[in-house]
Amino acid sequence: MSYLDDVSFQYYPADITKCAPMGEVSLRSFIESHRTPNKDIEELFTQISKAASLGDLKKKNELKKGLYYFTPCVKVDKWRDYSNILSFSGLMQIDFDGIRHAEEFRDELFEKLGCVVCAYVSPSKLGMKALVRIPICKSVDEYKSYAYGLFHYLERYIGFDAATKNPILPLYLSIDPNIRSREDPFTWDLQGLQIDEFDMSKVDPDFEASEHLSEDDLRGVAKHIKNTISQADRHQVGHKYVVSGALLAGGYASMYSNINQDLMLDYIFRCIDESYYLQKDTSGYKKTATTMYKKGLLAPLEYDNK
Repeated sequence: MSYLDDVSFQYYPADITKCAPMGEVSLRSFIESHRTPNKDIEELFTQISKAASLGDLKKKNELKKGLYYFTPCVKVDKWRDYSNILSFSGLMQIDFDGIRHAEEFRDELFEKLGCVVCAYVSPSKLGMKALVRIPICKSVDEYKSYAYGLFHYLERYIGFDAATKNPILPLYLSIDPNIRSREDPFTWDLQGLQIDEFDMSKVDPDFEASEHLSEDDLRGVAKHIKNTISQADRHQVGHKYVVSGALLAGGYASMYSNINQDLMLDYIFRCIDESYYLQKDTSGYKKTATTMYKKGLLAPLEYDNK
């Protein structure tokens, strides 16, 4: 059996708040769905692109709920969360945003790195994503060690997004008729360390996270952060709303024990991706968000649902 047929992973509805997997898809099927999408999906992407070009974010985001996302790096039990990881797939995703000549870059990286299983451009032609073959890991820390080893090589390229060190980061369905893939990729087996990983020793050692938020309050937290970042579209100003949203997110994530800190950062990035105004420099805004999120983690914030 080919490597592409031997590996499978879970898929989910596109609504980021729905974290229960719907089923599994083979790696080969994942690749083919990007190369030759069905008519309905192709039409849906056309409508999404049209809504984006018209600045109709509400319609764009509503349309995107008809797509799917995947967790190609792990399989989970019932819920997409670190505590529910059942196994690792031996895949790692990599991501580049806001790049010119994305198709040329896709081909260049694919040819240079024999560990790249597949590489494809985003519908906007301003981003590129890829899946890389790594050893099958036994823990999140082991997975991250391979990520840091690979990132040391990739960070030289413009637009590289290090958020993919999170193994449960969602990967959204895309389309690229010229997606590149190989049947028998090499295994990337070089490990590394993250020099600037957030130092939890800076957090007050006497502070203990509060009890869990209710499901309604968790939704309220998500809405508060999204509404803050989306102000960038209303006022055509990006930096201060990304800073505000990231600080809020960090404060909530350090305050409440049932908010996963990696998933919260993932959610901030998703809010940035969904902003029409912030599309002009998603990579830069994500770097700002990461910095401010880490600062927010030092200042626990209580959620007021009033």
